[in-house]
Amino acid sequence: MIRNERGITLIEIMAAVVILSITVVIFTNISQYLSDNTVKDDKRTEALNIANQKLNSVVNAISSTSPFTGINTQNATTTIDGYPVTVNETALTNTTGSSFSNIPADERHVSLSSVVLMYNSGTGQNEPRLITVTVSWGD
Repeated sequence: MIRNERGITLIEIMAAVVILSITVVIFTNISQYLSDNTVKDDKRTEALNIANQKLNSVVNAISSTSPFTGINTQNATTTIDGYPVTVNETALTNTTGSSFSNIPADERHVSLSSVVLMYNSGTGQNEPRLITVTVSWGD
């Protein structure tokens, strides 16, 4: 006589293992995605801090010197903490604006701008200038 035994069959165990494996793979992928985004956000935050510090130092240098006759900011590129930093100075009347052609398309970058009054020795007057600081980083 065959009795109705209670217990788990091999097929049920295999199904549970497959479901558990799929769940672990999904959570691993989500964890990796979140980790990658955290690193990107950290780089962006650091780049913004560097851009803010550089822009403030340029604006303060212009503000503290009167008359300020100019600054060597035309596409001036330096490296700060491993990040390439480009400072551009353009006239507000210049419709072409700042040139970002020197920034490779595959890199990430942030830009901060400020308008300052700079002395024009040709006209003898202060003129508004746009100072743009761009910080780039790779992935």
